[in-house]
Amino acid sequence: YGSSKTGAPNPLQVSWSTIGDYTNWVPLTTDSAGNFQIPSGSMCVGGMSVANQQLIWTDIELWAMQFIGQPNVFGFNKLMGGCGLIGSHAMGMLGSTVFWMSQKQFFMITPGGAPQSIPCTVWYYIFQNLDTTNAFKIRCVPNSTFNEIWGHFPSLSGGTGENDSYVKLNPTEGEWDYGKLPSTGRSAGIDQSVLGTPIMAGVNGVIYQHEQGYDGDSVPLNPTFTSGYAVIGDAEQFTV
Repeated sequence: YGSSKTGAPNPLQVSWSTIGDYTNWVPLTTDSAGNFQIPSGSMCVGGMSVANQQLIWTDIELWAMQFIGQPNVFGFNKLMGGCGLIGSHAMGMLGSTVFWMSQKQFFMITPGGAPQSIPCTVWYYIFQNLDTTNAFKIRCVPNSTFNEIWGHFPSLSGGTGENDSYVKLNPTEGEWDYGKLPSTGRSAGIDQSVLGTPIMAGVNGVIYQHEQGYDGDSVPLNPTFTSGYAVIGDAEQFTV
């Protein structure tokens, strides 16, 4: 996407090579190369391969790309507007559900379903404190170990321009959490692999394996608990 294979760079063009020859991008009746111009938006931001299709996000929309055979090879369908991707790696898959971060909202899509917004109880912590200049650094990392989807983002309060903060969602329970990352931040990550629990890279060039043990890189973790405001009725309920 954002292809320049057929001439000058075109931020909304999706191109593919012919089958069996990734050097041949010229659409002919004798090959399977081709291209498609997404008709709206400013640029293609990111893409992901999922079951039976490719998902392609522009800055304002989500499109599906599916193999249909000759003569067009691939078919394109707009799935939803107003749900563009904020950064090229601001999406991730937990199970078979794809989650992503837009400019002012979170979204998800299940196989065969339509995109839908996700209510976010910590919206102000993220979007009112987001360093939009460095939003392209946002990374989304699934954590199947605890059924969570993580978003690492640069904050204005951090002031470093790196991913110094995180937000995470447990979609089964509908619970959100947020907090600060160490000064090393996180610039990339993968879910469970043959090596075990999630692996993430720090901006300092060190690779970390998460969800190991009960401390923070050999440093004891002090337990804390923060709740929202609790309101009770007069003379009806008691707290201890």
